[in-house]
Amino acid sequence: MKTMVIIDDELWTREVIKKLVSWSALGLKLVGEATDGETGFELIKKVHPDIVITDVRMPRLNGIALVKKLRREGFNRPVIMISGYDDYAYVREALKLGVTDYLLKPIRQEELNEQLQRCLTQSNDELKATISTTLNADLFADMWWHTSYDAIEKKLTTALIVGNRSMVKEQFEYLLKMLTSDQSNYPSSDVLIGVYYALLFTLQKYIQSV
Repeated sequence: MKTMVIIDDELWTREVIKKLVSWSALGLKLVGEATDGETGFELIKKVHPDIVITDVRMPRLNGIALVKKLRREGFNRPVIMISGYDDYAYVREALKLGVTDYLLKPIRQEELNEQLQRCLTQSNDELKATISTTLNADLFADMWWHTSYDAIEKKLTTALIVGNRSMVKEQFEYLLKMLTSDQSNYPSSDVLIGVYYALLFTLQKYIQSV
């Protein structure tokens, strides 16, 4: 049976995760919880879990710093990050550290269990390769389309606020063209995941504002 720990300063979130996980079906066992990154780090060193679920923003040591510390210590097992903050910088840092996925609160049961299954089927060698690749990639940095993407995101936000459907459609069409027009510069899967979450954050922020 594989093991997992949950690190989150919110008791409610930890309890929700425990309720949502299909423990028996996945063959998973919870072996510990922590309320901050420092305590979580010590817990992980002690129990050596197969999977870590951690929040991004926590006291003492945040999720990003925790994963950096774990990677430096040679912990190459799957990590799933969760957050309620619409800040793409966190997604970018998380992906660079080779996390398996980055889930937004409120957590959806199907999505959570799908990612846990992915963690269980991903071999250690595959994960090491992912971490090695992503640690050496800066996702959006120094890419020719980074500035263009920022402009699209701003225009999309404006279009959503004013209710301009044609402009929303236009921006998505332009983004698709930008991502597919030059195959030699086609972005990696990590970058595409980043684009997905950035757009998701934009839409979520708009929905919360109306």
